[in-house]
Amino acid sequence: MGKSTSNKQLLPSLASPSKTEYAEMEIALQREREWYKDSPRYLVKKDIKRAIRNNELVQLSESEDLKPIARFNTSIEGFTPYLTPNALRVAKAFGNLWRFMMKEQFGINHPALKLAVTSMVRTQKYQDKLVGSGRFASPDSIHCTGNAFDIDVSGYYSLVDNDTAISHVDPRRKAAGQRIGGLIAQSLGETFNAESHSGAYDKRVTESALWTAEVLFEEYEINRVHEFKDSPNACLHIAVNPDY
Repeated sequence: MGKSTSNKQLLPSLASPSKTEYAEMEIALQREREWYKDSPRYLVKKDIKRAIRNNELVQLSESEDLKPIARFNTSIEGFTPYLTPNALRVAKAFGNLWRFMMKEQFGINHPALKLAVTSMVRTQKYQDKLVGSGRFASPDSIHCTGNAFDIDVSGYYSLVDNDTAISHVDPRRKAAGQRIGGLIAQSLGETFNAESHSGAYDKRVTESALWTAEVLFEEYEINRVHEFKDSPNACLHIAVNPDY
């Protein structure tokens, strides 16, 4: 793995939360806070490593429907591609339902499309850093229990020849995305070719993910928070019902 670059460099924000968004987040998190109010948290990296050894956390690898973003291939703090077995099962079910919904709603039946997973388990230490740096983050995030994951709803992937991943992002984000890609490539000692890694963006793909989340939310199978709505950094936070 390449050397880690500072969080300030590799975790840029394309949108700043407003006071209203913070207030809305507090309300939106109530369901998952109740679900996990007594659950233990992974405080530091060694806690996560121990949980992995004990199969309490399992890896979310690239699948037919989901692809972890490139940062999970680095040693950057906070990017550990693991979830609890229950959360992993829900993530896969989410991906399957998203593909079905996309076909039913919009007639899109493109097997090469994949949702981008942007966050999984985190340590409480890292979460505290996010909060301290002014990020749109909750001090008691369910990510620190391994039972939450985030989906990019301003971008997604497709695969082309030889399984090359093409990134499709909101046009407003393209310039920033190219900058981030360059930083990641630099941390890995690679060269980033922006044109070969980008494609046209179809917002119906990510709209289908939002609709999928609403269906599962109404069925009380997940909690969901739509972060940075109407911005080029929109994200869908999903926490799973422990009884799912």
